[in-house]
Amino acid sequence: MPRGFTKKRDARVAAILDAAQLLFSEKGYEATTVADILEAVGIGKGTFYHYFDSKDEVLEAVVERLTTNLVERANALANTAGLDAHSKMVQLIALISIAQTPEGGIIEDLHRPENARLRRRSLVETIRQVAPVMARVVEQGVAEGVYSTPNPLETVEFLLVGISAILDEELFAWTPQEFAGRAREVVRITELALGARPDAFAFLADRPPTPWQRR
Repeated sequence: MPRGFTKKRDARVAAILDAAQLLFSEKGYEATTVADILEAVGIGKGTFYHYFDSKDEVLEAVVERLTTNLVERANALANTAGLDAHSKMVQLIALISIAQTPEGGIIEDLHRPENARLRRRSLVETIRQVAPVMARVVEQGVAEGVYSTPNPLETVEFLLVGISAILDEELFAWTPQEFAGRAREVVRITELALGARPDAFAFLADRPPTPWQRR
């Protein structure tokens, strides 16, 4: 991570990340150079390397910033008092969907071929950090009797990774009919894995693809 990178974020670091995020979105990670970032921010190499060792380190910081924002919002929702577990889960899924997370335009652009590396980093960090939040909601659901699973965290991780793979159009190039069939199966498997009532997650089959899918 960049030296001196704190929650308050040095204004110069924030400017570098803002410029890099926009460039990664528009040009793709591989096509963006450090020189591009320097020009966009209006700084020299010395200033850049005072904060970052490489473009790859900038990528990690961009992904961390996006993920941190999402996790903060997810935690706030999971901690909402007086809200039942299934309502929280439905809203969490909405929160992490592409349509509900306009992070400076970059989320929608993650699925461009030139942004494959950024997408992988973002996906891994999102699953690592959001899965524990969702697992807490599942635990609440078990206590409320609406879910039934002995291993909430592992179950959520399995579902997120499995869904991200099977519904990835770049991996499988599903036809619309094939995609719809897999989406319906996602509903059935999710309900079985979480021990939810039939059709509790039927809305998943009708939703636009989520961040771990390609729009």
